[in-house]
Amino acid sequence: MPSQVPNPSSAAVVDQPDVDASIADTQLLWSHLSNASIATVRCDVDGTIEWASPSAFTVLGYTPLDLSGRSIDSLLDDDTRPAVASRLGLDGVGATSLDPICCQVRASDDTRVWCDVDVLAVEHLGEPRFLITLRDASRRVADTRALKSSEERFRTIVNEAPFGVGLQDRDGNFVFLNSRLKRIMGTSANYLLRDELDEHIHPGDLKDATSAHERLGDDESTTRQVRFLRPDGELRWGSVRIIPQADSGSEATNYLWAVEDITARVRAEEDQSRLYTLMEASSDLVIVMNPDLVPLYLNPTARRFLGVDENEVLTPATEPLEFRSRPFGTIGLIGEHMANREIWHGELTLQSASGTWEPFSAMIVPDAQSGRLNRISAVLRDITERKQFEERLEWEATHDHLTDLPNRTLLTQRLASAMERGAQEGTWVAVVFLDLDNFRIINESLGHRVGDNLLKQTAQKLAGLVWSQDMVARFGADEFAIVMEGLETPDSAEALAERIRRAVSGRVGMAEVELLMTFTAGVAVTDGTRGDPASVIRDANAALHEAKLRGRDRTEVFNGNLRAKAVDRLTVETGLRRALRRDELRLFFQPQIALETGRISGAEALIRWQHPEHGLLTPGEFVPIAEQSGLIIPIGSWVVAEACRTLARWAETLPDGEHLTMGINLSGKQLIRPSLIADIESVLEETGVNPANIEMEITESILLDDVDRSIVVLERLKALGLRLSLDDFGTGYSSLTYLRSFPIDVVKIDRSFVDGIGDDPDNAAIVRSVIDLASTLGLQCIAEGVETDSDLAALRSLGCDHAQGFLIAKPLSESDAARLIAYEPAW
Repeated sequence: MPSQVPNPSSAAVVDQPDVDASIADTQLLWSHLSNASIATVRCDVDGTIEWASPSAFTVLGYTPLDLSGRSIDSLLDDDTRPAVASRLGLDGVGATSLDPICCQVRASDDTRVWCDVDVLAVEHLGEPRFLITLRDASRRVADTRALKSSEERFRTIVNEAPFGVGLQDRDGNFVFLNSRLKRIMGTSANYLLRDELDEHIHPGDLKDATSAHERLGDDESTTRQVRFLRPDGELRWGSVRIIPQADSGSEATNYLWAVEDITARVRAEEDQSRLYTLMEASSDLVIVMNPDLVPLYLNPTARRFLGVDENEVLTPATEPLEFRSRPFGTIGLIGEHMANREIWHGELTLQSASGTWEPFSAMIVPDAQSGRLNRISAVLRDITERKQFEERLEWEATHDHLTDLPNRTLLTQRLASAMERGAQEGTWVAVVFLDLDNFRIINESLGHRVGDNLLKQTAQKLAGLVWSQDMVARFGADEFAIVMEGLETPDSAEALAERIRRAVSGRVGMAEVELLMTFTAGVAVTDGTRGDPASVIRDANAALHEAKLRGRDRTEVFNGNLRAKAVDRLTVETGLRRALRRDELRLFFQPQIALETGRISGAEALIRWQHPEHGLLTPGEFVPIAEQSGLIIPIGSWVVAEACRTLARWAETLPDGEHLTMGINLSGKQLIRPSLIADIESVLEETGVNPANIEMEITESILLDDVDRSIVVLERLKALGLRLSLDDFGTGYSSLTYLRSFPIDVVKIDRSFVDGIGDDPDNAAIVRSVIDLASTLGLQCIAEGVETDSDLAALRSLGCDHAQGFLIAKPLSESDAARLIAYEPAW
């Protein structure tokens, strides 16, 4: 912009046309415009500048000569030109323009000057012209922009403020809400009418909050707590400071709300209040201590336990809890770790006011700030009942309920400890197994109550016969075990065991009956350096088994020979497991004949083991070990399934095969197996055999182990349609007593009574009694072990129904048995 204004005389009039007196007034107008401080230009209807006032230099830096002949468009930018051009298109003389246009005009130095541009249509010398005035608006625009920038900065500051800001007018309407207040209230509205506030403020606070300003003086302020209701249902607390705002006068026209969101603080206070209430009412001990373990707070339960009066003020002189814990200083030791700001969980014992020591489960929490331990909080729960319960559970898990003696679990643990001590001290440890002979007979004949009392008396006697460091345990139904330690020599174990065995044996009065009780003992000795508790127990059990085989009522000590037998048993057991996997088991079938017709009526399935090294093994060589090891369960299941498949094949291929029967032996372990019935039912469904052609053979000794349970299982087998056979009849103890109780169909007379029956009157009388009894009960009889023609003839004369034995046929493979049956021989 130029700094010097040109001489007005040279620019007063650019165009000096000849005029007459009739336009004197118009010349006077131009004279005034020439002297005005507002830049003025006159344009023709095409926008060409004809004249400019001297003040154009002051505003834009142009002289009148600079502007003469230029288009008005040359002074305007593209965005401004259309608006001014539209004004130049106005028609009529003397018409007033529209409101001025505030826009930028190009100055002589090519800068832009903000001007208020006004266009006036006039007549000059009888011709239409436009007067354009340009008033410098730079200061006003700058001030307006500064004000707007200031307002925007203020709005940004207010919106980003860490607290809510709202402006309420005298009618209670909110004419402004900053972003923070919107978030607190959960609204996006920029203003809220007073009638809309009930949706955002709790009903209990609404009236006070919206009318608080009405009770304020113009220079007063107030603070309220207001609960805001958000649309999502959340309730938020705000601390609201209401401040009157006045304009130029002294009377307040608006009220500023400064809202601090105190929801977290209120909730923390509520939580703290609830926590305090809970602590005061808690049955647990709640204790807050300083780093020296001096109590700063004790809830009522803790005060009662520690004997602190409820009105006693806790001071630094109060006794630290370190001296009330056991072992001494337990809490102090815990406190040493508190500086690490780790929560401690564990158990400790505290002394009560009465002097007793009580166990507690504790959670101890450090309160450390800036790396410094300030307080320690502890919650302790009395676990006396839990401890008693755990001790009871532990006792029950390690003791026999009937005799109160340790059980096998505790005995095994004690044996392990004794072996360690023996190895360290160079002494010997012995395990003695004692079996009460014929206990099952007593239990079944005199009742379980008598049997239980006998076991209790035996336990008491044994406990009184051993040293204090020794242990007596009940190891099984009628088995006791003793761990004796500190023996000087291994030979002394047998003498001690025999002395104990003789001491508990003898006559006992029980249920008005005098019983002669004998025991069988097995002993194993170790120096603690070889083997483990399980192997020593296994050796003692092997010795007991050997003593039983040698006639009972004796003591046997485990030795090398028994070890060899044990190894052999283990070898057989391992081989049996392999045999199951490799399909080495076989079924052979011994035919049975109907003595009335002399023809084959069925067969008994008998298992064999096709050993890869030893050839075909008979049941006596592996079945007892299968029974002891539990392998009899999978083996027995295989026998049932394979026998039923064979019978199904015979029913389809052999003459009159649908009437053949199949005898299948069930072991004692199978009989007590819960899945027995379901397994057999599944096999029957798979093979499609007639259940009435299957005879399940069970020895009477197995049934007598638990008569009541046996009856239940037999009845469930009968419900499947199976026939039941009592095997080896006559060899048990109570055959005649229980024969009527069991739901059996067939009695198999043991071979010991059949052998030589044709020449032995006594055996013939026994067999006649059995046959007569079976006939009376509606049962059939099968005689086992028939090997001579005279035996067969005798059985026919006595009225026996069926027979089997080597006279008829030895056990045959399936194919050989099928050929024999197809041949239809007769005896």
